Amino acid sequence: MGKKKGGKKGKGKGPAFLFTPEALAPFNVVVNDIVATPLGVQCTVHGVKDGSLYLKWPGGLISPATPAPTKVKDQDAMETYGYHRRPESAHVQRALDERAKAEYEHRRYQKPAPKTAHMRLPLGPAGAQGSQQYQAYKA
Repeated sequence: MGKKKGGKKGKGKGPAFLFTPEALAPFNVVVNDIVATPLGVQCTVHGVKDGSLYLKWPGGLISPATPAPTKVKDQDAMETYGYHRRPESAHVQRALDERAKAEYEHRRYQKPAPKTAHMRLPLGPAGAQGSQQYQAYKA
């Protein structure tokens, strides 16, 4: 018996994901946007492949957004299947949660601090002394 030659043939990875705003424009989303699914699970946008939107599920699985990826090529078709982008408030809340988690991990496990931890905020129109109401409260 001779040696077997090669493995499976003809199986390539296919085209890569597109993350550009032009590729995501038909779906009216950007990378990392939160999308609500008809199952009630919130996923994040991963990219576009073959004209279909792909989502990243909470467990890390990346799959097409809808059960019919060959038919769904825009936002209206995606919403027909029950997928829609979450409001901006959900994105802000996610950013706040991630920042709070990063602060905790920085204090507890000496991980890097969040990027905004060392920002100096402006003093405002009253300057360092504060407003008249603050001066009265302080006194």
